[in-house]
Amino acid sequence: DVIIGAYSFDDGANGDEGPSTRFFMRIRSTSPSPRENGDTGPCTVGDVNELELHQLDRRYEGLRRREPRREARLLASLSEHGQQIPIIVVGEHVVVDGFKRLRALGKLARDTVGVVAWSIDEREALLLGRVLRTAEEDALEQSWLLCELRDRFSMSPAELAQRFDRSESWVSRRLALVVDLPGEVQE
Repeated sequence: DVIIGAYSFDDGANGDEGPSTRFFMRIRSTSPSPRENGDTGPCTVGDVNELELHQLDRRYEGLRRREPRREARLLASLSEHGQQIPIIVVGEHVVVDGFKRLRALGKLARDTVGVVAWSIDEREALLLGRVLRTAEEDALEQSWLLCELRDRFSMSPAELAQRFDRSESWVSRRLALVVDLPGEVQE
């Protein structure tokens, strides 16, 4: 079962516009969790655990734009209130969501981060993470994600179009952004 909900909080990300709305998700697995199998490892589905920053695989960090102003507000919030929302990892601590929080925690010289582990593969986690942040996503981030899914997971344009609920033409135009835009512009 997948349970998706929304909550509001004031992280300062919207400036004077009031509280931000964020989505949360809890994935319930039908297979026994690692704890039920006697494993006491740090990542179990649905539990918030602590991991050291150096344990995390940030291979997908380049799929998200850096926004210095938002990150500065997040840094101030984390400094004052601590981490309120865990990052999301899959597999061997591969981060799929929470890169801004990680950078901010690093700047605050924190050694650990709260994490929730999803028991799905990386491809599905990237697609599901996108659904949770669609309002924040721009054309360039969509392009980077499409390119990653095509190259790393061999997804066809037709499959990408279906998973993004778009046309193959839209997928083609988004992929062309990565090819046509110079690297300096993309940064």
